[in-house]
Amino acid sequence: MKKNIGFVYGDCISFFPVCIITLLLTMPAYALDMAQVEAGATSYREGELLVKFKAGTPEEIKNKIHEMIGSEVIKEFRSIQVQHVSLKKGLSVDEALRLYRADPNIEYAEPDYNVKIQK
Repeated sequence: MKKNIGFVYGDCISFFPVCIITLLLTMPAYALDMAQVEAGATSYREGELLVKFKAGTPEEIKNKIHEMIGSEVIKEFRSIQVQHVSLKKGLSVDEALRLYRADPNIEYAEPDYNVKIQK
């Protein structure tokens, strides 16, 4: 019986280096992606944001906030309660983010980042 336990244990030990090698081969790609994000190398669409209001914010308030900032709802993702908005001409993404994030009715506002699927 001890021989079988040793055999299973031996298989685990010989499989461990394979896991480590796989991990080491995949980490550089992940590290590069994280370095790009941290360095601000990600890009986003100028003139557009994704905005999520806090739960319970009335539609009337949402519309007034968009109007005050000078944005217009392009699309609403109802399943996640996020609105895709376009900004008025001349309003930068950074300035619009500052305005939205300063409002207590906003849960979050983010640039509309470009996302690429790697093969």
